[in-house]
Amino acid sequence: MRVPTALYQKVTFTAMALGVLAIAPTNASATPIPLGGGAVLNISNLVGTLVGVNQSCINWGYPAACSINTAVQDTVSGSDAAVFTVGSTPLDTIRDLPLAFITPVVDFETVQSPLAGGVVHFDLTSIVIPGAFGNCASSAVNTVCNPGNNSPFTLIQETPTQVGILLAINANAYTGTSASGTTPYNAIFTTQLSGVLNNNAPVTIPNILALIASGGTVSATWSATESPISAVPEPSQFLLLGSGLVGLGLWKSRRLGNRS
Repeated sequence: MRVPTALYQKVTFTAMALGVLAIAPTNASATPIPLGGGAVLNISNLVGTLVGVNQSCINWGYPAACSINTAVQDTVSGSDAAVFTVGSTPLDTIRDLPLAFITPVVDFETVQSPLAGGVVHFDLTSIVIPGAFGNCASSAVNTVCNPGNNSPFTLIQETPTQVGILLAINANAYTGTSASGTTPYNAIFTTQLSGVLNNNAPVTIPNILALIASGGTVSATWSATESPISAVPEPSQFLLLGSGLVGLGLWKSRRLGNRS
């Protein structure tokens, strides 16, 4: 059963080919984030916004035109309160990512912070490309796969009509203006598709990829967890974390509409 678009925030996923991006050098005018409280950040999109992912762009303000200069509003839904402000004003933002963007993407995200009454800046340094694995032609429950062709998305068949999708990135976070460095972060963006697609096909990995291959897009909600790291994780670590989230039931489950 399809839920009307107006009831939920949306994210549009198609298979987007993004090459592996080099890790950027440390920002020379940055202060690291204090990690005493964990410094974990949880974000989500806002009512009335879409995230459009297609073969040329990750567009956090879909259907508006995609531009890396566009900063779209998102929201902090949970955080280390000493570092990040929930429900802050001015607003937190995230930037569109056209296909040929160059790292670092300065201020890919900005999050309001009680630290010196300022802003935490997240400069995007890389998107994790898992590499083709699994059987993406299978709709068997617990199938986990990446379709290849430099797709950054991992798909997990959670139930016969529900698929989880995740996207992992790396970023450097900082505040202040001293030259004392940055804090490396990883961010895992997740979404779930449930029920049927707009062509009335059940939500399965093969059906999603077939709809994408035909030029369609798929709509769903999204959220992200961003955590400081001591080293850049391997893609397999993201996969294990994503699978763990599914197993623990931590992904938000919603019945969703889809569009082509």
